[in-house]
Amino acid sequence: MKVRFWHFDAALSTLFAMAGVWMFFSARAAAADAVRRYGYNADSGAIEGAVVVVFLLPVALLFGVAAVAGARGWRPGRYLHWLAVAAAVAPVAYEAAGSAFR
Repeated sequence: MKVRFWHFDAALSTLFAMAGVWMFFSARAAAADAVRRYGYNADSGAIEGAVVVVFLLPVALLFGVAAVAGARGWRPGRYLHWLAVAAAVAPVAYEAAGSAFR
């Protein structure tokens, strides 16, 4: 079996989706822990929830669409693949470059 781009897209879509579910439940656990400890929750788990909504789920969706387009042989599949790679790498590279030059 020849490995193609859409195989990686499908695997990365699954990975980002599973990471999103894990971070979502981690955020809920942090909020529940704050309520248990302090009696109220101000912002525990908010950053994890924002990472899920703003980063992980859109990237998982992009990789999933790229995998379907690549599997069906649609022409935009390659462009969607590289768009998904850029969406996954750019925020991490931006933060790494920002912390390296402080």
